[in-house]
Amino acid sequence: MSAEADPHADGWPAAAGPPETCRRAARRRAPRPGSRRTEPAALLLATIVSFAHADEVTHDIDTILDMEIENLVGVKVTTASKVQESALDAPASVFVVTARDIRNFGYRTLGDILRSMPGLHVSNDRTYQHIGVRGLNRKDYNARVLLLVNGQRMNENMYDAAVIDRTLMVEVDAIERVEFVAGPGSSIYGNNAMLGVINVITRTGKSIDGVRVAGEVGGQEARRGYAELGRQFENGADLMLSVSAFRADGEDLYFPEEAAAGSNAGLATNLDDEFARKLFGTFQYAGIQLNWGLVDRKKDVPTAPYGSQFAPPDASVDDQLRFLSGEYKRRVARGLEATARASVSTYNFHNEYYFDVAQNRDEVSGRWWNGELKLEYTELAGHRLVGGFELQRNTRQNYQNLDLVPAYLWHDQAGDSIKYGIFLNDHLTLGPLWQLDVGVRVDRYDSDVAIRGCDPASIPECADLRTGDRGTTTNPRVALIYKPLPSTALKAIYGSAFRAPNPSEMAYVAPPVSTVGNAEPEEFETRELIAEHFVHGNFKLFANLFQSELQGVIDMPDVTVTNTGDLRSRGIVCGLEWMGTHGRRLYSSYSRVDVEQAQTGTRVDDAPRHNLKFGYVTPVLGSDWMLGGNLEYLSDRRTAGASAAAGYTLANLTLNSGQFFRAVDVSVSVYNVFDERYSDPARGVHAPIEAIPQEERNFRVQLGYSF
Repeated sequence: MSAEADPHADGWPAAAGPPETCRRAARRRAPRPGSRRTEPAALLLATIVSFAHADEVTHDIDTILDMEIENLVGVKVTTASKVQESALDAPASVFVVTARDIRNFGYRTLGDILRSMPGLHVSNDRTYQHIGVRGLNRKDYNARVLLLVNGQRMNENMYDAAVIDRTLMVEVDAIERVEFVAGPGSSIYGNNAMLGVINVITRTGKSIDGVRVAGEVGGQEARRGYAELGRQFENGADLMLSVSAFRADGEDLYFPEEAAAGSNAGLATNLDDEFARKLFGTFQYAGIQLNWGLVDRKKDVPTAPYGSQFAPPDASVDDQLRFLSGEYKRRVARGLEATARASVSTYNFHNEYYFDVAQNRDEVSGRWWNGELKLEYTELAGHRLVGGFELQRNTRQNYQNLDLVPAYLWHDQAGDSIKYGIFLNDHLTLGPLWQLDVGVRVDRYDSDVAIRGCDPASIPECADLRTGDRGTTTNPRVALIYKPLPSTALKAIYGSAFRAPNPSEMAYVAPPVSTVGNAEPEEFETRELIAEHFVHGNFKLFANLFQSELQGVIDMPDVTVTNTGDLRSRGIVCGLEWMGTHGRRLYSSYSRVDVEQAQTGTRVDDAPRHNLKFGYVTPVLGSDWMLGGNLEYLSDRRTAGASAAAGYTLANLTLNSGQFFRAVDVSVSVYNVFDERYSDPARGVHAPIEAIPQEERNFRVQLGYSF
């Protein structure tokens, strides 16, 4: 996805349509005639094909591939191999959303951005947003996805959470682009890079060039203030700083399951409030880059998780993250470039729940630092070698569960750990048409945890346990790339990935005996075939056929953490992207995915079979105003209780101006235009609630001023 249009493209492009395999899959999985919910999906799929049969305009693809990413969809990406390369040469499927897309479509969070990408869907449990990749969504705080900000690892060290809601310390206004690499990335990134890698790349001072302040209001008493400062100095130093504050009252919600249980008539009133404040900045000079940020986000919880009381007045979660990172890049010899990176981060969390007459709290404290050395060597003919070493030292991984009133400590866990890995990747040019990308990474993890569990109903009242988890894992990636034309790439890829148990999955103690619940690391394998073709410089078709297996899924069916089984997924993702004159922009994608338990063949919860997306931007009211609309169809999904959350079709509209009056800009968005009433499957911890109502029709108005 991209921003600028090619100035030479003056009409609808022509093509023979999406790849034949994609068209056959669409016909084979077409919705039943007469199904009212699925008619929008069929209509949009027909639209994809119709756009692909328009008149052709040709362009020199070599010229196009030399352009910057702001000028063309997916021209150059950095996330797939930790080096800059053409998306056609990347050993993976890579999707990009730019700053202009964010403005024109009115995206409010990273979750909104990811929701627009092919093969991804997002669920919201009214506490956090959870990303599903090719149908896999375990609602594990996105621990199976690696989150980067400017290349720096951001998953915290207690739950491995990759936050995509307002807990992310980078506001969408400060994002230059988001790259998502689908599939396993452990051969480069190690732990957590299983289903995919997200890289949030922020704006520079040069791109801001001044000061901008903005204020917005919206439905549910939402209000937000934002300010950014950016400047590039004469000596080349570049500074960017952003700060924001957000508050919303949220919606009143009704849960029929709680009503049936006689809990407050099923009403959660004034229990959806959210507050967030953020600071983020970057500084770059002479190969040095510093990044720093903090976020404090509090969210009320209306869903009574973990068997807590329904609809108490102050059930909430509070997340606080801080980080500081530094990077130094230098050419140390001919064809040899070195990059050194180090960071220090903290994470603090607490919640407030009520059980019977007790007010209960979880308290989490995490501290860690990261270091990485990466080398890139290009002087060996036909090779591009990338290798390095990465280390994460977790100096604090502490967790407590306690009653506040009356005071009682139920669980006390303190630990530390270390993770490190060495990796090597070689991109070989085998000839004018063939490329081979081969990489491998070896990781070692070692943890030490002391746990005390107490229960006043047990004799003895408390039990102690000292445990740990350690091991070594090796993960390869092999990609064979065939380019019969400069504008076409066919890729065959195999990759594996892993995820070691995090402290929340380490062990539990149930007095009077110590119970060890250590789980083994999860393993993930994927085989995929990818076809990418530029009909011309501003019109791209793509298709991805894949088969994956997630082995040894870590879960907690009762009080013991264990590996519960394997999951299989297979399907196809296909679509198109187009840009025209004056900022016109079109994207559409369709995915058909089956996810099931390998042992029983049972369909997995929150795994939609069909996902269809469509977005279009066009100038209106003169060239300074852009109207963007997007639509998503998601088929029904199984809930944790084996019922179903019905499919839905969502439509959003955004009218966005340039600086139409001196230095003033305006943006007006309407979300869920047709007021679709829909729900996302709840996690098992929300029982008896099986589906959680989602946002009704809402709006946002933003006014900005630059100086």
